[in-house]
Amino acid sequence: MIQQKHNDKASQEFVIRGQVDHGMEDEITSDEKIIIKDLANWITTCVLKSGDDWHANTIFDDSNPGFLTALVHFSDQKEGPEYDEDGLIIMGDGKRTLKASQVLQFFTNPPCSLKALGVSAIDQKLMAEIWWATIGGSEGYMLYPMYIGPSMDIREQSFLFDWSNYPPESDEV
Repeated sequence: MIQQKHNDKASQEFVIRGQVDHGMEDEITSDEKIIIKDLANWITTCVLKSGDDWHANTIFDDSNPGFLTALVHFSDQKEGPEYDEDGLIIMGDGKRTLKASQVLQFFTNPPCSLKALGVSAIDQKLMAEIWWATIGGSEGYMLYPMYIGPSMDIREQSFLFDWSNYPPESDEV
C-alpha cells in the first residue's frame, strides 16, 4: 500500500505529486524515465475518472529526481447552474469544484514504482504561477505538451482557462 495524502480543500486546480524509487544520483536515469512515463500515463488515465462533467488538462514536471508533479486544471463541462433536488433554487455560485479527497479516489491500482501520492487543491492564482513556471514562461506558452488523455498530448492551451491576468505580461511571476 502506498502512502496517500490530500489537503482536503476544493478547487478546479490540482497539484498531484508522485514519489518514485530513486537512486542517489542527481540525474534521472533512463530506467527512471520509463517509470516516469508510465506514471504520467497512469495519472492521465486516472484523472479521466472524473466523468463526463469534467474535462482534465494536465502538464507534467519531472525535473525533480524521485518525483513526478502533475498540474491538472479541471474544466466544468456541465451547462448552466446547479439546482437543488426540487429544481427550485440555485445552489452555490454556479462554479462547481472537486475536493482533493475526491480526486485522490480516482487513483486506483498504482504502479509498483510509486511510493507515495499527494493531491493538493490550490487556488487559480497559485496554479497560474506554477503552470507558467513549469511551461518555461513565454518560451513554452502554447507549445509545451499538455495531456487530455493517456498518450494524447496537444500543445499547451492555458489561455482557455480564464485565469485572471494570464498569461502574465512578463516571465516574472
